[in-house]
Amino acid sequence: MSYNVLLLKSDEDCDLAKEKAEERKKEIAFAMTLTDKDYSDKQTTADKKNARLIEVNALIAGTTTAISSLSEGKEKKTLVSKLRRLNDRRDNLLDNLSNEGGAGLLDAALEVQLLQLQLAEIDKYIDAVNDRKAAL
Repeated sequence: MSYNVLLLKSDEDCDLAKEKAEERKKEIAFAMTLTDKDYSDKQTTADKKNARLIEVNALIAGTTTAISSLSEGKEKKTLVSKLRRLNDRRDNLLDNLSNEGGAGLLDAALEVQLLQLQLAEIDKYIDAVNDRKAAL
């Protein structure tokens, strides 16, 4: 975008415009720090949930195999109960991953990109103001 820097009539106008832009830049840089951390946290959480899902699936497979080899009795009943809890845990992990996983990561990545674009645009604006100041 091109800025009508001809509206700036003095060095003071230029300094004020640049000061306001620098303040915005600081705010966006701070927001970017928070957003980067949010993205990193979401990535770490997703990785942990995926690892836990692999573990739970392995436990389900082992428990299912153990149940099939047992005859009716207290031990089999205990393992069936454990299998039910493992399946519930797996379902909860899958729900969490679908709700927070890829979509949450993608949204955080979009936010980072939008902030980067804003910073680049502010730099263009500051360059235009500096050029105007030099021309005065």
